[in-house]
Amino acid sequence: MAIIIPAHNEADRIGLTVQGAWSLNPAELVVVDDGSVDETGPRARAAGARVVRLARNRGKGLALAAGLDQTMALVVLFLDGDLGLTAGNAGPLLEPLLGGEADMSIGLLPREGRRPGLGLTLTTARWGCRILTGRSFVAPLSGQRALSRAVARALQPYPPGFGLEICLTVRAVRAGYRVVEIPVELVDRGSGCNLAGFLHRGQQWYAVSQALAAEAWRGWWP
Repeated sequence: MAIIIPAHNEADRIGLTVQGAWSLNPAELVVVDDGSVDETGPRARAAGARVVRLARNRGKGLALAAGLDQTMALVVLFLDGDLGLTAGNAGPLLEPLLGGEADMSIGLLPREGRRPGLGLTLTTARWGCRILTGRSFVAPLSGQRALSRAVARALQPYPPGFGLEICLTVRAVRAGYRVVEIPVELVDRGSGCNLAGFLHRGQQWYAVSQALAAEAWRGWWP
């Protein structure tokens, strides 16, 4: 099992995230430094991760694709860089994969759906998933996922930005893969209730809406 962590300017938490992730005993732990301008890469390396450095910020989807190219593990765990030591609580995501019961598991965080300002984006994502797949998901935007390497490859190419998670969810279900949601005690930073936070969530809503429209256009309609 390999853990892949895309990270952009996460110097304040990446070291603890890597430390927590190591407690899951992965065969490989890869941090993709997505063009950070802080100490993300050096701090991840100091915590024991293998670091892949992208020369400029390419976006989460392309960072994950770069990390996937670094491993031949049969099962991969995607984790965000801001989980801190709670990354070590991601083990339940692996159980359905290792037990042959699922092809992708999605982490259902304790706060999922209650983060300030995320309501419109999450509602849009849930509605889009239901329309495009016929299934209802609580956390279609969760970045914490375990999946087989074969499925991870089959779902490419990944969109570069905030549309990544919704695309993974929709594509996996429409392709007939077994997708489950698993409660996990993970805590991310979230975005603040300030101008920067609201701008971030606006960009996320726009990207999710674009991604849903693109998936429908490309023939993922039931």
